[in-house]
Amino acid sequence: MLSGKLGLGIIKTPQIRAEEQLRIFKKAGFDAFFSQYGDNTGRLRRAADELGLEYHAIHAPFVKMRHLWYPSEETEPAKEELKACLGEAARHRVPVVVMHPFIGFDVNQATEFGVRSFREVVDEAKARGVKIAFENVEGEAYLEALMEAFKAEAHVGFCWDTGHEMCYNRHKDMLSRYGDRLFTTHINDNLGVTGGEITFLDDLHLIPFDGVKDWQNAVSRLEQWGYRGALMLELVRSKERDAKGGTKYAEMEFAAYVERAYQAGRRLMGLSCPGR
Repeated sequence: MLSGKLGLGIIKTPQIRAEEQLRIFKKAGFDAFFSQYGDNTGRLRRAADELGLEYHAIHAPFVKMRHLWYPSEETEPAKEELKACLGEAARHRVPVVVMHPFIGFDVNQATEFGVRSFREVVDEAKARGVKIAFENVEGEAYLEALMEAFKAEAHVGFCWDTGHEMCYNRHKDMLSRYGDRLFTTHINDNLGVTGGEITFLDDLHLIPFDGVKDWQNAVSRLEQWGYRGALMLELVRSKERDAKGGTKYAEMEFAAYVERAYQAGRRLMGLSCPGR
Protein backbone atom coordinates (compact mmCIF):
# COMPACT_ATOMS: atom_id res chain seq x y z
CA MET A 1 0.00 0.00 0.00
CA LEU A 2 1.05 3.58 -0.55
CA SER A 3 2.08 5.66 2.42
CA GLY A 4 2.51 9.38 2.64
CA LYS A 5 0.22 12.37 2.77
CA LEU A 6 -2.96 12.75 0.74
CA GLY A 7 -3.55 16.15 -0.80
CA LEU A 8 -5.83 18.09 -3.10
CA GLY A 9 -5.25 21.07 -5.35
CA ILE A 10 -7.25 24.26 -4.88
CA ILE A 11 -10.31 23.90 -7.12
CA LYS A 12 -11.29 26.69 -9.49
CA THR A 13 -14.70 27.83 -8.29
CA PRO A 14 -15.77 31.47 -7.84
CA GLN A 15 -18.20 30.72 -5.02
CA ILE A 16 -15.67 29.45 -2.47
CA ARG A 17 -12.46 31.29 -1.59
CA ALA A 18 -9.26 29.31 -1.49
CA GLU A 19 -8.81 29.75 2.25
CA GLU A 20 -12.31 28.41 2.88
CA GLN A 21 -11.54 25.46 0.61
CA LEU A 22 -8.62 24.60 2.87
CA ARG A 23 -10.94 24.36 5.86
CA ILE A 24 -13.17 22.01 3.89
CA PHE A 25 -10.14 19.97 2.79
CA LYS A 26 -8.98 19.65 6.39
CA LYS A 27 -12.42 18.62 7.64
CA ALA A 28 -12.62 15.92 4.95
CA GLY A 29 -9.27 14.51 6.10
CA PHE A 30 -6.72 15.81 3.58
CA ASP A 31 -3.18 16.42 4.83
CA ALA A 32 -1.83 18.69 2.08
CA PHE A 33 -2.73 20.94 -0.83
CA PHE A 34 -1.27 22.81 -3.76
CA SER A 35 -2.30 26.08 -5.36
CA GLN A 36 -2.01 27.85 -8.68
CA TYR A 37 0.32 30.81 -9.16
CA GLY A 38 -1.89 33.85 -8.81
CA ASP A 39 -3.73 32.53 -5.78
CA ASN A 40 -2.89 34.62 -2.72
CA THR A 41 0.08 32.61 -1.50
CA GLY A 42 0.55 34.62 1.67
CA ARG A 43 -3.03 34.09 2.85
CA LEU A 44 -2.83 30.40 1.94
CA ARG A 45 0.41 30.05 3.89
CA ARG A 46 -1.20 31.54 6.98
CA ALA A 47 -4.29 29.37 6.62
CA ALA A 48 -2.14 26.27 6.12
CA ASP A 49 -0.18 27.00 9.28
CA GLU A 50 -3.38 27.60 11.23
CA LEU A 51 -4.97 24.36 10.02
CA GLY A 52 -1.88 22.16 10.13
CA LEU A 53 -1.92 21.47 6.37
CA GLU A 54 1.18 20.95 4.28
CA TYR A 55 1.53 23.59 1.55
CA HIS A 56 3.01 21.13 -0.89
CA ALA A 57 3.45 22.95 -4.20
CA ILE A 58 2.56 25.82 -6.49
CA HIS A 59 1.57 25.17 -10.09
CA ALA A 60 3.41 27.60 -12.35
CA PRO A 61 1.62 29.50 -15.14
CA PHE A 62 1.83 27.68 -18.47
CA VAL A 63 -0.01 29.58 -21.22
CA LYS A 64 3.26 31.12 -22.49
CA MET A 65 5.45 28.02 -22.30
CA ARG A 66 5.94 27.62 -26.05
CA HIS A 67 7.66 31.03 -26.11
CA LEU A 68 10.53 29.61 -24.06
CA TRP A 69 11.32 27.27 -26.96
CA TYR A 70 10.90 29.65 -29.91
CA PRO A 71 11.97 33.32 -29.77
CA SER A 72 9.18 35.90 -29.64
CA GLU A 73 8.32 39.12 -27.85
CA GLU A 74 6.74 36.91 -25.17
CA THR A 75 9.92 34.97 -24.37
CA GLU A 76 11.34 37.32 -21.74
CA PRO A 77 7.95 37.94 -20.05
CA ALA A 78 7.42 34.16 -19.91
CA LYS A 79 10.76 33.62 -18.19
CA GLU A 80 10.17 36.47 -15.76
CA GLU A 81 6.75 35.07 -14.87
CA LEU A 82 8.28 31.70 -13.99
CA LYS A 83 11.02 33.36 -11.95
CA ALA A 84 8.39 35.38 -10.08
CA CYS A 85 6.53 32.16 -9.31
CA LEU A 86 9.71 30.64 -7.90
CA GLY A 87 10.25 33.74 -5.78
CA GLU A 88 6.70 33.49 -4.45
CA ALA A 89 7.27 29.86 -3.50
CA ALA A 90 10.52 30.68 -1.72
CA ARG A 91 9.03 33.59 0.25
CA HIS A 92 6.18 31.48 1.56
CA ARG A 93 8.08 28.23 2.17
CA VAL A 94 6.48 26.18 -0.58
CA PRO A 95 9.08 23.55 -1.56
CA VAL A 96 8.00 22.55 -5.08
CA VAL A 97 6.92 24.41 -8.22
CA VAL A 98 5.27 22.27 -10.90
CA MET A 99 5.93 23.39 -14.49
CA HIS A 100 4.59 22.37 -17.89
CA PRO A 101 7.43 22.03 -20.40
CA PHE A 102 5.16 23.03 -23.31
CA ILE A 103 1.59 23.78 -24.33
CA GLY A 104 -0.14 22.92 -27.60
CA PHE A 105 -0.56 20.06 -30.03
CA ASP A 106 1.39 21.58 -32.93
CA VAL A 107 4.55 19.93 -31.68
CA ASN A 108 7.77 20.66 -33.52
CA GLN A 109 11.27 20.16 -32.15
CA ALA A 110 12.79 20.88 -28.79
CA THR A 111 15.44 23.55 -29.35
CA GLU A 112 18.75 24.59 -27.83
CA PHE A 113 17.20 28.02 -27.45
CA GLY A 114 14.56 26.44 -25.23
CA VAL A 115 17.07 24.62 -23.06
CA ARG A 116 18.99 27.88 -22.59
CA SER A 117 15.75 29.66 -21.66
CA PHE A 118 14.93 27.03 -19.07
CA ARG A 119 18.50 27.14 -17.76
CA GLU A 120 17.79 30.64 -16.45
CA VAL A 121 14.69 29.35 -14.69
CA VAL A 122 16.46 26.29 -13.28
CA ASP A 123 19.30 28.47 -11.96
CA GLU A 124 16.77 30.79 -10.33
CA ALA A 125 15.14 27.83 -8.59
CA LYS A 126 18.50 26.68 -7.24
CA ALA A 127 19.30 30.15 -5.94
CA ARG A 128 15.89 30.31 -4.26
CA GLY A 129 16.10 26.84 -2.73
CA VAL A 130 12.99 25.62 -4.57
CA LYS A 131 12.51 22.36 -6.50
CA ILE A 132 11.09 22.28 -10.04
CA ALA A 133 8.95 19.30 -11.05
CA PHE A 134 8.41 19.12 -14.81
CA GLU A 135 5.07 17.54 -15.67
CA ASN A 136 4.15 15.10 -18.43
CA VAL A 137 1.89 16.99 -20.82
CA GLU A 138 1.49 17.19 -24.60
CA GLY A 139 4.79 17.43 -26.48
CA GLU A 140 6.83 14.69 -24.81
CA ALA A 141 9.98 15.70 -26.69
CA TYR A 142 10.13 18.93 -24.70
CA LEU A 143 9.92 17.09 -21.37
CA GLU A 144 12.58 14.64 -22.54
CA ALA A 145 14.91 17.48 -23.55
CA LEU A 146 14.58 19.18 -20.16
CA MET A 147 14.96 16.03 -18.10
CA GLU A 148 18.10 15.16 -20.06
CA ALA A 149 19.57 18.67 -19.97
CA PHE A 150 19.11 19.00 -16.20
CA LYS A 151 19.66 15.41 -15.09
CA ALA A 152 22.60 16.47 -12.92
CA GLU A 153 20.49 19.05 -11.04
CA ALA A 154 19.20 17.57 -7.79
CA HIS A 155 16.47 20.22 -7.56
CA VAL A 156 14.96 19.30 -10.95
CA GLY A 157 12.60 16.33 -11.09
CA PHE A 158 9.30 14.97 -12.34
CA CYS A 159 5.58 15.45 -11.64
CA TRP A 160 3.54 12.44 -12.77
CA ASP A 161 0.08 13.35 -14.01
CA THR A 162 -1.95 10.14 -14.27
CA GLY A 163 -4.62 11.67 -16.48
CA HIS A 164 -2.18 13.27 -18.91
CA GLU A 165 -0.52 9.89 -19.28
CA MET A 166 -3.81 8.48 -20.55
CA CYS A 167 -4.75 11.16 -23.05
CA TYR A 168 -1.78 13.38 -23.95
CA ASN A 169 0.71 10.50 -23.76
CA ARG A 170 -1.69 7.82 -25.08
CA HIS A 171 -1.14 5.44 -22.13
CA LYS A 172 2.66 5.43 -22.37
CA ASP A 173 4.35 4.52 -19.09
CA MET A 174 5.84 7.89 -18.15
CA LEU A 175 6.97 6.60 -14.76
CA SER A 176 9.27 4.09 -16.44
CA ARG A 177 11.16 7.06 -17.88
CA TYR A 178 11.30 9.43 -14.92
CA GLY A 179 10.18 7.54 -11.82
CA ASP A 180 13.64 7.76 -10.29
CA ARG A 181 13.26 11.56 -10.21
CA LEU A 182 9.66 11.73 -8.98
CA PHE A 183 9.03 14.76 -6.76
CA THR A 184 5.24 14.88 -6.75
CA THR A 185 2.05 13.65 -8.39
CA HIS A 186 -1.14 14.94 -10.02
CA ILE A 187 -3.68 12.17 -9.55
CA ASN A 188 -6.80 12.25 -11.71
CA ASP A 189 -8.83 10.10 -14.08
CA ASN A 190 -10.36 10.47 -17.55
CA LEU A 191 -11.73 8.47 -20.49
CA GLY A 192 -8.57 8.44 -22.60
CA VAL A 193 -8.66 9.84 -26.13
CA THR A 194 -12.33 9.95 -27.06
CA GLY A 195 -12.12 11.12 -30.69
CA GLY A 196 -9.85 10.90 -33.68
CA GLU A 197 -7.47 13.47 -32.23
CA ILE A 198 -6.49 14.49 -28.71
CA THR A 199 -8.11 17.66 -27.42
CA PHE A 200 -7.74 19.58 -24.19
CA LEU A 201 -11.21 18.41 -23.20
CA ASP A 202 -9.95 14.81 -23.07
CA ASP A 203 -8.05 15.99 -19.98
CA LEU A 204 -11.11 15.69 -17.75
CA HIS A 205 -9.43 15.59 -14.32
CA LEU A 206 -12.05 13.25 -12.90
CA ILE A 207 -12.01 11.85 -9.37
CA PRO A 208 -10.10 8.53 -9.36
CA PHE A 209 -12.28 5.52 -10.26
CA ASP A 210 -14.75 7.71 -12.22
CA GLY A 211 -12.86 7.13 -15.48
CA VAL A 212 -11.02 4.22 -17.10
CA LYS A 213 -7.59 4.38 -15.41
CA ASP A 214 -6.16 1.06 -14.25
CA TRP A 215 -5.46 2.18 -10.70
CA GLN A 216 -4.07 -1.16 -9.58
CA ASN A 217 -1.41 -0.78 -12.25
CA ALA A 218 -0.80 2.85 -11.34
CA VAL A 219 -0.24 2.05 -7.66
CA SER A 220 1.99 -0.89 -8.56
CA ARG A 221 4.20 1.36 -10.66
CA LEU A 222 4.46 3.95 -7.90
CA GLU A 223 5.44 1.24 -5.44
CA GLN A 224 8.07 -0.12 -7.83
CA TRP A 225 9.81 3.25 -7.59
CA GLY A 226 9.46 3.31 -3.81
CA TYR A 227 7.49 6.54 -3.88
CA ARG A 228 6.64 7.75 -0.38
CA GLY A 229 5.78 11.34 -1.20
CA ALA A 230 2.42 13.05 -1.18
CA LEU A 231 -0.38 11.74 -3.35
CA MET A 232 -1.86 14.97 -4.73
CA LEU A 233 -5.25 14.95 -6.44
CA GLU A 234 -5.68 17.52 -9.21
CA LEU A 235 -9.38 17.77 -10.06
CA VAL A 236 -11.66 19.93 -12.20
CA ARG A 237 -15.30 20.64 -11.41
CA SER A 238 -17.27 22.21 -14.27
CA LYS A 239 -20.42 21.73 -16.31
CA GLU A 240 -18.34 21.41 -19.49
CA ARG A 241 -16.34 18.52 -17.98
CA ASP A 242 -19.55 16.97 -16.64
CA ALA A 243 -21.06 16.95 -20.14
CA LYS A 244 -17.97 15.29 -21.58
CA GLY A 245 -17.32 12.83 -18.76
CA GLY A 246 -20.85 11.90 -17.76
CA THR A 247 -20.38 13.23 -14.25
CA LYS A 248 -22.40 15.65 -12.13
CA TYR A 249 -19.68 17.24 -10.01
CA ALA A 250 -20.89 20.80 -10.64
CA GLU A 251 -24.27 19.91 -9.18
CA MET A 252 -22.78 18.57 -5.96
CA GLU A 253 -22.45 20.59 -2.80
CA PHE A 254 -18.77 21.51 -2.59
CA ALA A 255 -18.04 19.79 0.72
CA ALA A 256 -19.69 16.59 -0.55
CA TYR A 257 -17.53 16.74 -3.68
CA VAL A 258 -14.39 17.13 -1.58
CA GLU A 259 -15.46 14.25 0.67
CA ARG A 260 -15.98 12.04 -2.39
CA ALA A 261 -12.52 12.96 -3.62
CA TYR A 262 -11.03 12.14 -0.21
CA GLN A 263 -12.69 8.74 -0.07
CA ALA A 264 -11.40 7.94 -3.57
CA GLY A 265 -7.91 8.98 -2.50
CA ARG A 266 -8.04 6.76 0.59
CA ARG A 267 -9.27 3.86 -1.55
CA LEU A 268 -6.37 4.43 -3.92
CA MET A 269 -3.82 4.50 -1.10
CA GLY A 270 -5.29 1.27 0.29
CA LEU A 271 -4.84 -0.75 -2.88
CA SER A 272 -2.59 -3.73 -2.26
CA CYS A 273 -0.39 -4.82 -5.12
CA PRO A 274 0.25 -8.52 -5.87
CA GLY A 275 3.63 -9.70 -4.67
CA ARG A 276 4.11 -6.81 -2.25
